[in-house]
Amino acid sequence: MEENYVCPICGARVNDIEAHMLQMHPEEIARQEKEMLDEMARQQKEAMHSMRDMHPGIYEEFLEELAKEDSREIKMICAREYLAMNDFEKAGSIYMDLIERGEGDAEVYAGLGICKRREGKNDEAMEFFMEAVRRGDLDVAVANICDIYEEEGKFAEEKEFLSELLKEHDIGYLHALYARILTMIGKLEEAEKEAKKAIEMGEEDGYIYLAFSLILRKKEEEAEAILQEYNEKHPDKLHSYILLANIYMERDAEKAEKYLDILLQKADEPEVMDYLIQSFLNLGKMEKAEEVARKAIRMYNMPQYHLIYGLLLLMKGEDEEKEFIRFLDAFPSRDSYVRIIEIYIDAEKYDKAWKYLKKAEINFGGDSILKYMRGNILLAEGNVDEAMEAYESSLKERKNVNAYIGLIKCYLQRGEGSKALDACKEAIEITDDEDLRRELEHLMATLGG
Repeated sequence: MEENYVCPICGARVNDIEAHMLQMHPEEIARQEKEMLDEMARQQKEAMHSMRDMHPGIYEEFLEELAKEDSREIKMICAREYLAMNDFEKAGSIYMDLIERGEGDAEVYAGLGICKRREGKNDEAMEFFMEAVRRGDLDVAVANICDIYEEEGKFAEEKEFLSELLKEHDIGYLHALYARILTMIGKLEEAEKEAKKAIEMGEEDGYIYLAFSLILRKKEEEAEAILQEYNEKHPDKLHSYILLANIYMERDAEKAEKYLDILLQKADEPEVMDYLIQSFLNLGKMEKAEEVARKAIRMYNMPQYHLIYGLLLLMKGEDEEKEFIRFLDAFPSRDSYVRIIEIYIDAEKYDKAWKYLKKAEINFGGDSILKYMRGNILLAEGNVDEAMEAYESSLKERKNVNAYIGLIKCYLQRGEGSKALDACKEAIEITDDEDLRRELEHLMATLGG
């Protein structure tokens, strides 16, 4: 029988090309199938996101129906989409359903951890992340655990956690994270050794943490050279640009802005956008800070960006309230009102501070928090006696540090040092904030206590 086909891999002439490929080149078949599946997944994701952007209501209905499917893969797609939409309740519900069905693998537990962390429930998030690690997730879960430890100032716990993991898993990524925590607790030479070990094992983040430790040792030229090398290898990764911007922030604003501009072009993560907004403000680049805030709202529509954008508009003397109202529509809590009131107090816009305090009192009543906020406005306006009444009223509702701090300021303005000293003692007894405790102890020493 005439051989009619030429194999594109080995050049052999064959009659049945499909059988030949399956027998002689199964790895190529597998690669092509993977490429096809990846492309199908990309097209599916693109179509879903297009629907989400153009028809959000229809898209939400579609997701709700899709999540009812029995397929684990489909449920995971829905959970990831809900996470992207910041609907942590629905994403968490899908993950919990998978656990109850006995399908709770490392990715599911890590997903639940992300839901809880974004809800501000770090203790619950840690439990799920730890379970994800036990089930083999040494990437997403470990990174989140380390971030939580650092947010809470639990550096010794993070060091111990990573040290134990490294006894079981001698991998570059963990050495890089270990270098990071060693840097944060001041063990800079040890950190450099760990970072170099990570680099030797092929972990590119080792460059970042090596540069970080060198910066802290005032070896900025060495750090810059390492970061430039990293940028040449990975122009699309962002942490190196952040470190380079930080190197120049104080000594060369033009260079710092250059690296921030690169980040602005590439940034697609909320944390990076937060950094950019603050950094541009520090450089006095109000328009660029505003540009980032608008970009963040377009990309994520996360409520906090409406608050940030509103603050930027307020600083420019433009209409900020529409953004604050959007923030309140998304998070209509007492704490949201408090944040807006504090912004107006700092801006010395006391009429608007009163406006939002009264709205909060209508919605939530006059509890201890809103009473000390009333005291804060009165004190800022110079009404010391009325402010003291508000702080004392707050303390009658509940012992709280903020009301004591307000009273201390009032007593100091009235020259009543002994009463300020007594209020310091009361505040110290109930605070868990070590920095505040130190400040109060220093004030007590100044007052002769």
